[in-house]
Amino acid sequence: MMNNADKLLIYWIGLGVLACGAIMLFSTTAGRIAMNFLFLFYVLVRVGYYRKIWKGPFKSADKQRLVLLAVLSVCVLLNFLGLQESYFLLIFILMLEYLIVASRDRQEKRTDEK
Repeated sequence: MMNNADKLLIYWIGLGVLACGAIMLFSTTAGRIAMNFLFLFYVLVRVGYYRKIWKGPFKSADKQRLVLLAVLSVCVLLNFLGLQESYFLLIFILMLEYLIVASRDRQEKRTDEK
């Protein structure tokens, strides 16, 4: 099921954010570079997912996640260009995406029980 893969990806990105935070304690520049590439990796994985399902019907959660992906992509681009140095927004968007995945999973479990 795709929900487990989505959750797993978000968990690994979360662990990567923790690792990048630890790196930032010792070298701020290296930590920022690692954080930018971590979120770039996440954006590329999500873009690959949307390329697969582009012609098919979108669920409402997929539409919401596509909007979040667009905002996340713009923020990552601004980070790479040096116009924005805020990682809180990136982590916040990742948290919102996790909440969408978790709520979709709960809704599917409810419909399976009925």
